[in-house]
Amino acid sequence: MANNNLTRKKSKTFDYYGLLKEYYIEGIFATIPVKVNGIDDIISRYSVNNYEILNNDFIEYIDINANNIPRGYKLILEIYGSKFNEEEKKIINKAIHNYYSLIYVNKKEELKNFTLKGLYLLLIGILCFIIYFVFFSLNFYPATIEIFSFLFCLFLWNSFDIVFLSTPNLKSEIKDLEELINMDIEYKD
Repeated sequence: MANNNLTRKKSKTFDYYGLLKEYYIEGIFATIPVKVNGIDDIISRYSVNNYEILNNDFIEYIDINANNIPRGYKLILEIYGSKFNEEEKKIINKAIHNYYSLIYVNKKEELKNFTLKGLYLLLIGILCFIIYFVFFSLNFYPATIEIFSFLFCLFLWNSFDIVFLSTPNLKSEIKDLEELINMDIEYKD
């Protein structure tokens, strides 16, 4: 009897996308609802005027929800629970936009640095291969030839690792950040 219940529980599946569509996705829009009690739930109370910083809990909540939504939907952040005046709305909008824009710029710079590093490693690997080939043709000591063979493989592998394994993850993060930067913010009472 207990074994039958276990089999029944194993066979049940969870419809993740069905849950998303029921609560968060409507047409081409994906909503991230946030309940706040005041501006201090969004903006750090330690922020200085004109240099507002978002609360870590608020950022974490948005990031977790945005990561659960499939790519391609227009994100809408709906803020509930508190009434904000126009100045507070501008501060919140600017802080959210600035936060994700800053991360976006950092990721773009990191992608540029990774690409340059991969190119430099590839060039050094090609140079090591040329030296290896020349030394092999001139019948140099086998140990010297093996060193350049090893260096060629090392630099070539690291170059491919950066270009084909690390760079796609960064590009994916950049696409996600573009969606968060272009996210609409709505205030509901």
